[in-house]
This record gives sequence, C-alpha cells and structure tokens, in this order.
Amino acid sequence: MYEKKVRSKGKNMSKFPPAFDINIHIDDSAGVEMEGRKFGFKTIIISVSDTDWVNTILKKIDEF
Repeated sequence: MYEKKVRSKGKNMSKFPPAFDINIHIDDSAGVEMEGRKFGFKTIIISVSDTDWVNTILKKIDEF
C-alpha cells in the first residue's frame, strides 16, 4: 500500500508521511531526517540509546 501510494506520486523515498496525513514522523534513522529536509516533512529522530525518549519527543514537538 505504501509503495503504491507514494510511488504513484512520483516519489522515491523510504518514508513520506504526508501521503498518509501524518504531520510528524518519529524515527531512529538519520537518513529519514535527510529525506524530511529534502521532501519537506517534519521529523523527530530519536537515538536508540535515548532512555528518556518520551520527553525528547515531547520537547521536540513543542519546537514545531
């Protein structure tokens, strides 16, 4: 479903949350962060070692 919807719009990327009305994508991949910058969607990148990830996300949401 994802590939069909995103690729039908001529996009070639691993993630494109706007296609599914998602405002912010949370991930642990720096590559997704680069795609967000390139294709204009908001990302919050969390380190896998972040033991306080919930608060990290909440703080970054406030920055938007």
